[in-house]
Amino acid sequence: ATVAFGMGIDRSNVRAVIHASMPRSIEHFQQETGRAGRDGDPAECVLLHSFADVERWRGLAERSFNEAMAETDDPEQLRAAHQAQEALLQDMNSLATNAVCRHRSLVEYFGETYDCDNCGSCDVCLGEVDLIEDSTTVARKILSCVARVEERFGVQHVADVLTGGRTDMIRRCGHDQLSTYDLLSEYSKSAVSNLIHQLIEQGWLSRSSGDRPVVRLNAKSSPLLRGEIEVSLLRPKTKVDRKTSKAEAASWEDVDRTLFEHLRTLRKTIADEIGKPPYVVFPDTTLRALAKHRPASDETLTFIRGIGETKRRRYGARFLAALDGWSEQHGGGRDIGLTAS
Repeated sequence: ATVAFGMGIDRSNVRAVIHASMPRSIEHFQQETGRAGRDGDPAECVLLHSFADVERWRGLAERSFNEAMAETDDPEQLRAAHQAQEALLQDMNSLATNAVCRHRSLVEYFGETYDCDNCGSCDVCLGEVDLIEDSTTVARKILSCVARVEERFGVQHVADVLTGGRTDMIRRCGHDQLSTYDLLSEYSKSAVSNLIHQLIEQGWLSRSSGDRPVVRLNAKSSPLLRGEIEVSLLRPKTKVDRKTSKAEAASWEDVDRTLFEHLRTLRKTIADEIGKPPYVVFPDTTLRALAKHRPASDETLTFIRGIGETKRRRYGARFLAALDGWSEQHGGGRDIGLTAS
């Protein structure tokens, strides 16, 4: 997209910018996502990323650095540039992996102050990220295991130990006798590997370079091990089956997307007034149902899943007024498919 716009294509009504992998810096990310919604209407920005993206960018930078070092007369300047490039990559990785408001992270990265406690539009503030409730405890168990294996092994072996693996390496090293063996048995090995990578990406652990990288503790590890710091870890995604994907698609069927965004704006206004995240008012699933069925009364409003008597009293009148105003302007039916259950 950026290349196309750089060639002179001027479109203000881009409704979505999707990154299929992580950009190499926040500057690139900001420039590219900035193409969305320049006409002032809502737009979506989606970032798909993984630890492999970091390794790919790092590998490309390392290769370029080594090639340049073979020909340069000023190695110190090259090293400084290489370190600066690595810092940019780490900042971008932190933006993508940390469970804090994306808008706050962006604004503060560029040296400005973000006064809003909840932006109401990023995945974190909308409650769309699934955090592990006991993240700090899980993190301390992982760091403790890294210490118990004497910081001499990679991610996969540490995950094997924590999930009670029965590999030859574990038996040869006697790691099945460690206090941290099988300590995270409630998680799969792939999930624990994901959690270890999150801790590396957030800077609580380090990972050596080379063909056989090992996981190590660092200066940030000690206060976390002592319980002086709390961390947030995203719950690793499990494989989504086809039925779940179809259900998600079906939830948007017959939903007026423009009305959905109109209701989303109202939800954000109410959330700001009460000082709560938007999902506390209504989750997106409830907004989709409102945009699809368009209840016309207090009675039919409670037919919508997610709206009980308490939320009807608190927010019902304002959402009904919004639906009334929408219908007057755009037409369309009301109480579509709503019957008492």
